Amino acid sequence: MKELLILRKVEVNVALVKNTIRLYATFTTFSDLFSDPTEITLTIREVNDKTLISSYSYSASTITRESEGVYYATLTMPEGIGSLEYEWTGTLEDYPIVNRGTIAREWMRV
Repeated sequence: MKELLILRKVEVNVALVKNTIRLYATFTTFSDLFSDPTEITLTIREVNDKTLISSYSYSASTITRESEGVYYATLTMPEGIGSLEYEWTGTLEDYPIVNRGTIAREWMRV
């Protein structure tokens, strides 16, 4: 059984409302080899009530391949209060991969 790992890189972990950010996912094996997964998706939800904000997929061309194993999606931070939750999913060598995290949302910096 091969063990696989997904790492994530987020350019910002706090974003101002209406600003545009990129969310990155880097897919590698435990041998640190970059690898392109299949069926890549990214879902953005409200943390508080799990309301769906955005859904992205590589097959629909809403996720961009930057290089082997490195993908990103562009998100304009929606209005609202509280954090957003993101979830990257993919399949690498027949194994499902999931990674979740949060992004704090601010109206303005003081």
